[in-house]
Amino acid sequence: MAGMHDAPLISPENKDADADVFVQLPKITLFEELGATVAQAGSPADLTAAVSAHLQQLVDDHVVYAELRFTPASTQLAAEEALAAAVAGLDVEGIDARIIVTAERGAQEPAAVTQLARLTVAQHSGKIVGFELAADNGQEGQDDQAAAPLAGFAEAFQALREAYVPFAVRLTAAGEAEDIGQALQAGATRLTLTAGIIDDFSATLEGIEPGRVSAWVRDRHILLDAAPRFEVDRGEIEELVDHPLPLLQQLGFNCAVSSGAWETGSMTEQLSALAETFGYGLEEFFDLSVNAIEHSFATQEDRQHLLETVFLPAYEELSDAEFAEDHHEHDGAEDTPGAAETPGEEV
Repeated sequence: MAGMHDAPLISPENKDADADVFVQLPKITLFEELGATVAQAGSPADLTAAVSAHLQQLVDDHVVYAELRFTPASTQLAAEEALAAAVAGLDVEGIDARIIVTAERGAQEPAAVTQLARLTVAQHSGKIVGFELAADNGQEGQDDQAAAPLAGFAEAFQALREAYVPFAVRLTAAGEAEDIGQALQAGATRLTLTAGIIDDFSATLEGIEPGRVSAWVRDRHILLDAAPRFEVDRGEIEELVDHPLPLLQQLGFNCAVSSGAWETGSMTEQLSALAETFGYGLEEFFDLSVNAIEHSFATQEDRQHLLETVFLPAYEELSDAEFAEDHHEHDGAEDTPGAAETPGEEV
């Protein structure tokens, strides 16, 4: 889809935009955890209200599309009742929000995960768009992850594959390359929090080279969905400057940036931190947004509509038509043989 659209040529005066510009940009997050307020809801009505309140925060931050991670087991309701209540809370003006049903790898037995995967299959719709198996974060989560290899959830993955329900796997820095390989073999179409993929890299005389697993991820355009501030907060990365996002992009990996959780910062704060730490600007944010749109679990029609009616117009407002025209004319002159010659004149 991105190949059908040229990125807007940002005018020179907007290349070093600040937070005031970032806050007005439309934003997309493919990884947004529903917080403790949702988990503590004691009734379906409370849960619906909590989801709506969470989404309103995203709307205020100009997030226009969000895939919410919802873990029914973290609520006080039965899974089917919790899902229905969460879906009822998605009807908030200004945002297209979907739910990705989430199971916790360290906290739930494989049989319970399979049951939840089958419920996701049964409820799969325009609002419940996928499934994620998440590793817990932090040291305790890493121990649980090591004790619960992905192969143990094969039945859940099979149920999802057979019903054509897309799923992601969320990882931690422990055992990253091995887990990524297992996730891909299971059929995951997206990988979340994968900073540890660099453990599969090696340094050669030619530079940094991806290993067998990471090269497969890159060459097949599997999305790596990062949430840098979230990863720092959860101890996956010591400092933001240590995050491998710029390196991954330089090596040709398909990357997006999501918020992770509202408690660790809004999407505007996420973008501002990337600008301050890595020098990212509007061009980088547009590319990351397009990657996220292309790999969302929405339909092709919805993705195309989001790009063409929301993101492209917003970024085009920050472009300079005269600058773009001059740029294209310059490129055309370079690309056209004999462009400087008089028509009909022999060389």
